[in-house]
Amino acid sequence: MSAVFVWLMRFAAICIAGFGAYCFYSANIASYMFLKQEFVFFDFEQSAVSIFAEYIAMMGLWVFISFYAIKGFMMLTLKKRKNRDRV
Repeated sequence: MSAVFVWLMRFAAICIAGFGAYCFYSANIASYMFLKQEFVFFDFEQSAVSIFAEYIAMMGLWVFISFYAIKGFMMLTLKKRKNRDRV
């Protein structure tokens, strides 16, 4: 893959994650997760396509976070292994 394609995909991932973070905050999902609010009320005036787009973007946010968290943990463990092997 070319470097331009890789950077375009990274930019698309950042955009999706950013929109997901916005949707997560604007829908106040954290209050549902921590049971501060018990019931989820859907906005029936919003189209089904936009609801699915928001939920897919929120899933994309968590995929983005987990992918880069795992990548960071792998880098840390590889650094520790290299330092341990040197000693």
